[in-house]
Amino acid sequence: MLRAANFTDGHGGTIIAQTTTNANGDYLFSDLMPGDYQIDIKESTLPTGYQFTTPNQGSNDNLDSDVLETSTIPLNWGVMANTTLGAGEHDRSWDAGIVSQKASIGDRVWEDMNHNGIQDSNEPGISGITATLYGWNGRNQYVVAHTSTNSNGNYLFTNLDEGYYFVKFDKAGVRHDSGWGGNFNMSDWYWARKDAGNNDNIDSDVSKRSNDTTYTDWTYLETGENDMSWDAGITPIVIDLDGDGVETVSRVDSKGTFDLLGTGSAIKSGWVGSDDGLLAIDANGNGVIDDISELFGGSNKGDGFAKLASFDSNGDGMVNVDDVDFSSLLVWQDANGNHKTDAGELTSLADVGIESLAVAFTELPFIDAQDNLHLERSSATLTNGTTVDMTDVYFNVSLADAQAAGIDSPSLAELSGYDQVIPGEVVDILPSFVVDLGWAV
Repeated sequence: MLRAANFTDGHGGTIIAQTTTNANGDYLFSDLMPGDYQIDIKESTLPTGYQFTTPNQGSNDNLDSDVLETSTIPLNWGVMANTTLGAGEHDRSWDAGIVSQKASIGDRVWEDMNHNGIQDSNEPGISGITATLYGWNGRNQYVVAHTSTNSNGNYLFTNLDEGYYFVKFDKAGVRHDSGWGGNFNMSDWYWARKDAGNNDNIDSDVSKRSNDTTYTDWTYLETGENDMSWDAGITPIVIDLDGDGVETVSRVDSKGTFDLLGTGSAIKSGWVGSDDGLLAIDANGNGVIDDISELFGGSNKGDGFAKLASFDSNGDGMVNVDDVDFSSLLVWQDANGNHKTDAGELTSLADVGIESLAVAFTELPFIDAQDNLHLERSSATLTNGTTVDMTDVYFNVSLADAQAAGIDSPSLAELSGYDQVIPGEVVDILPSFVVDLGWAV
């Protein structure tokens, strides 16, 4: 819809006529008296997804567009400049070009500190991640543009036509100052799990977890759409078979005691959650796990994985059925949390669907809400081919218990590489291998 206003009366313009364009886009206001005029075009009558193009381009006023702006008073009318018509003048130079609105897509790569797949308010962005936008031309995918995430972890692709797109992320060579402290090589971290929760604006949207590169799904951008929901989280390695992460119990809330220090005396400590399991070996064949010597841990970093490596008899970096003592490895699920091996709690790796364990590990510290430290990280492969994560958890014990046992256990700062104090008490911590079984109790 177009309208013409006469400004000759000195009252700020009087609407004298309205019209619409014909099938060719032409319009005409005729039988006008000499005077000052302005033509406006109602923006809401434009085709869906279109906007006014840039005005006054080139040197031919008969071919350019003349809509200068979209006014707010009156609301949403495209406004042309005033012009003066003389007697008998026929001015056919007032045109309006329209173009389809451009789309955009973003938004953020972040450190998923608590491994829940959701962007929480305290979780920092990761800068320097390469983002590549791919489009579809009807026959093949093609690269549209490259960019990198900024200091807040954000990225943005703009000026996009309607169509199909996906985003590829690459973290190779990127180092990140973690929210937990320390500077880490992102090649050692996994991408966060996809589509956690029910808010697509704050979840992670990438599929492949263990490579430097990963991808979003294809998405269709409508004309003018600004889709800021395509995110990617990166998380330190953690075992997560059922989607809830490795769960532990705080020392305060722990319901039992166990000889975690190998002194013959059981002590109170942090502990494994009831739906997770401890990697174990029944060395004396009595059907129970008696002390730390039958778990995979010790008082120093790397003790648990060093013990696991001793089961890699063929030296291929994996502990599986090809190794001599693979069948002796067990998982202890302390279902009732009493720190004792009850009937049915001790099972083989095969019984819980674990096919192999990787010997190599990466140190990626994370102190959970129960004040237990998740440090060395590796992976396990299930019989269905799924690769999951495996963590050496350092359970919280009191400094007094450690000193009474004559153990000079390292501090949190020494183990994790950064200085974080657990409020209210000085503690030491002792490690044990934890496998997230995904069992509900």
